[in-house]
Amino acid sequence: MEFTKSIRAALARDGEPDPQARDSEFDAWATTLDVDRKEPERGDIGDWVTEYQENPLIRIPTQTFTSDVLEPGQRVNVDGDEIPTVSEEYYDEDLRGEDLDDALEAWLGGAGIVNGEFGHDLSDVLEKLIKDCIGRRGTGMTEIVYDDRVEQERIMGIRPIKVETVTAYTREGKNILLRPDDTSEDSDYDSGFSFALPGRSSDKSRDTLPETAAGDTACYVQYDDAIGSWDDNEVRLAQDDALKIAHDADTGDLFGLPATASVYDRASSIRQQWADLDQALTAVAYQHWVAQVATDDEDEAQKLLNGFDPSNPEKVNVVNYDVDATAIGGTMPDIDSTLKQEIEYVLSAFPVPIYRIGFEGEINRDVTSEQSEDYQRELSDWRTDLAQEITGVLQRKAEEMLDDEADIPSVELVIAPRESDNPLERESFDAEAFVSFMQGLKHYAGAGGSPQSVFPPEYLLDTVLGLDAEEVLGGAGGADLGQLDESDPRVRESFENAYGSEPPDPAEVEGGEA
Repeated sequence: MEFTKSIRAALARDGEPDPQARDSEFDAWATTLDVDRKEPERGDIGDWVTEYQENPLIRIPTQTFTSDVLEPGQRVNVDGDEIPTVSEEYYDEDLRGEDLDDALEAWLGGAGIVNGEFGHDLSDVLEKLIKDCIGRRGTGMTEIVYDDRVEQERIMGIRPIKVETVTAYTREGKNILLRPDDTSEDSDYDSGFSFALPGRSSDKSRDTLPETAAGDTACYVQYDDAIGSWDDNEVRLAQDDALKIAHDADTGDLFGLPATASVYDRASSIRQQWADLDQALTAVAYQHWVAQVATDDEDEAQKLLNGFDPSNPEKVNVVNYDVDATAIGGTMPDIDSTLKQEIEYVLSAFPVPIYRIGFEGEINRDVTSEQSEDYQRELSDWRTDLAQEITGVLQRKAEEMLDDEADIPSVELVIAPRESDNPLERESFDAEAFVSFMQGLKHYAGAGGSPQSVFPPEYLLDTVLGLDAEEVLGGAGGADLGQLDESDPRVRESFENAYGSEPPDPAEVEGGEA
């Protein structure tokens, strides 16, 4: 707790953070004085992408995990008692006057630029990010697309980009990305920024920080040649112009590692073993024949070879010398157990439990249950992290949609199904706990007593079920909620609609069998 308080206190201080610890040793001969360039491992990324494309042991768990993370869908939450509406001056007429959460969800439904096409749902963008992080590149990146790259008045979309095309610019010796408001005159760069290769003339040096089209300092440069002066062939993006998710990055590193990285060699070896098995199978199916002929005439021997066809039982070769033909059959190596172990080894690198992939291993039911709980936590963490990345973009989009004088509420993306108004249908509702709670109240009230005598219905509705007691009790039939327990037909009907079965029998709950 004290550590958390210390962190909060540090973040609350006035001024900007000034880290001193370095991520690399000072190089007195470095050509860059105050800025470093960091690049992803492009060669490794090429290998990982190829393995993902060609090896189902990499591709299937990556796709399964991606699908599971995004399965609930997404929604937008707006903080506040009243949800504001989109300005009547907003450029999109279809969204004018709409509630902000509905408008943001509608925008996300077509904000993705994926596979060369506009109008994709946000889930298609997130799909690329997860696959890049887990299976292909270790780092997922997207560009924030504006209506005008200079003015940047409106955010129009989100587009995935390949991290291997990007070079990151950081403070010298520290893997800290340049910020949009960093300038060459800042104290951090008082030695000047000069990137010149030996033997190059001074007009080929870079004596300014990389700058975006909007005039901000860039931290990402796409297709950076690192030799000549800044030119139009390079795409420069500031931190506000891109999103980056680094999976399993080492301490101080900018770029991450996919799950593929730790098992790449073994996964590639398994593919080679399968190729060897195919070759062995061919050798078994087509035997190798050796013919010894009792003649010194090379032409005669060649003539026999050309006409020799052991696969044709009707083929007869007539020669005037002895021929001894021997068939050598191939064999299939027994590597089943070895392959199984290696397959399990590769699959263990991925967050997906083996039972989710369909691999026929020795699966214990108890282990499966434990895996399921851990897996659900892993999925929840990924959903939270992805939502946090997009929430910043949503907040900026909310500011665009509202009037200039309007109070801007906090908005957030949630990767989860929209909660039902009926608490019994919500994912977080614990049916067994509710039944046990109501049964306990009934037992405490005594024979012939009512839970209402112990627990007022208003408190039950507000605290336990999360409903508006005034709204519920004020409506028709509100006075009849005294028997709101597991025996109430309305409770049983709602339970059955939500779970497809009746709630546990009260007698079983009392007996400890539920």
